[in-house]
Amino acid sequence: MQVETVRRFGLGEDGIVVAPTGSGKSATWELAALMNPDKVYVIVVALDAIREEQVRNYTGTSIKALGLDPEVLSGRQTYRTETQIDT
Repeated sequence: MQVETVRRFGLGEDGIVVAPTGSGKSATWELAALMNPDKVYVIVVALDAIREEQVRNYTGTSIKALGLDPEVLSGRQTYRTETQIDT
């Protein structure tokens, strides 16, 4: 699953990866992002803790990560940050 997913993401294909916990889903988009730093990947995770952990893990790396919670995505709240995000 991982090799094929990284290959397809690397080719610029869109995709959805649904797999059990611990199956290496994060590794697929991490590798693709490292190999293709100009591309944008939208990663949706169900748990706030996982989202926050992943954003924290990529701070200071070549992967630019931004975590938005459901309140922002639904439009009920605006996103504010003290950190400059490159766009």
